[in-house]
Amino acid sequence: RTNIPMRMSGAILASAERPTYVPAPTTQPVPASDPRSTIQVAGAAPAPAEAPPTAPPTPVPASPTQVPAPPTEVPAPHVTPMVASAPAPATANVIRPAANDHVAGARPADIALDELVAVSDVLEPPARPVIQTVMTVAMVVLLIVLALSGIGGVDRTKVLLPGQATVAGVDPASGATVKIDFSKPVQVVLPQPPPDVAKVRLEFSVAGVALPSSATEPLVSFNNTPVANLAVSSVRYLIAGGFGASLVMLNADGKTIAHHDFAAARDGSGIATVPGAVSILLLLFVFATAESFLRPLRKSGKRKVSAVLGMAFIGAVFGVAVSLLAWVFASVEITAVSVVACAMVGLLAGVMMAITVAQYGRRRRAKRVLAQRAGRRVARAA
Repeated sequence: RTNIPMRMSGAILASAERPTYVPAPTTQPVPASDPRSTIQVAGAAPAPAEAPPTAPPTPVPASPTQVPAPPTEVPAPHVTPMVASAPAPATANVIRPAANDHVAGARPADIALDELVAVSDVLEPPARPVIQTVMTVAMVVLLIVLALSGIGGVDRTKVLLPGQATVAGVDPASGATVKIDFSKPVQVVLPQPPPDVAKVRLEFSVAGVALPSSATEPLVSFNNTPVANLAVSSVRYLIAGGFGASLVMLNADGKTIAHHDFAAARDGSGIATVPGAVSILLLLFVFATAESFLRPLRKSGKRKVSAVLGMAFIGAVFGVAVSLLAWVFASVEITAVSVVACAMVGLLAGVMMAITVAQYGRRRRAKRVLAQRAGRRVARAA
């Protein structure tokens, strides 16, 4: 019997036992003349004498009454179960570094100092962002020009002729800007008033937004000239520079007969007003927030999307702050068009500033790394 391994499934092995039939050796007579029967190997023991051949057995016929024996039953193979195991993972080709493949460097003792070359002479840091800097400065200058120019015209209705009226001593029909001091009443004089005009009122607006108006006062004759003193303290802290004004003329019943629009400006500094305080706060907010956005760009040199978007927002706020500052300090009449234009230019200036600072940061970081590497190599050579 022989144990033969047999694979029963993909992961189970078993051994099956089955009978092995070995045929009986056959003996053939060797002729006497065959030389192989007389050849012997020197030093070897003599071969034993072969037995004489025997005649094959004579078959005996079976009797008709003899029952043949039943066939011998072959025992079923015995299967030994084995515990299934996971297939072995495929062996990956592992490549290991060989020391012979590495380029051996020179020994520090074999290197002379005059043979060393500075790393900065071989590797150049990024170029200076000259173009980006010029574009940023140009956008900031354009922003200031737009804020001071006060672009965006305002449609004004004019019904009075030159010499028909004066407001704070200035003829509004002449096209000159009327200076108004909000700390005291404004005198309105109508030497030649339109027919049926008995009362007057001043209305104010900034960038198209209506502000509280003055009180309505009747015209009083003074030296045969109709005069009215109007209190305008209600907008004392709301108007910081140039604005639009309108002289409204009414009849005795309070019905508007006509109105004349003209350009006016605050007489005195507007820093102590709400727009003045807002403009300064916006400017401080821009400087503080811009520093927080520009610091990582300056240190790492990586152009982060969040920093660029943050600088775009800060630039827009800076544009609004500049337009307010121009309104406060230059008495420029602020308009919605000028505010939007300054905000857009400021947005572009903020994005360009972020790109410029990131380029400077990459150049600074590269120079620092090159200097450190050069210093280490000199130290190793020494």
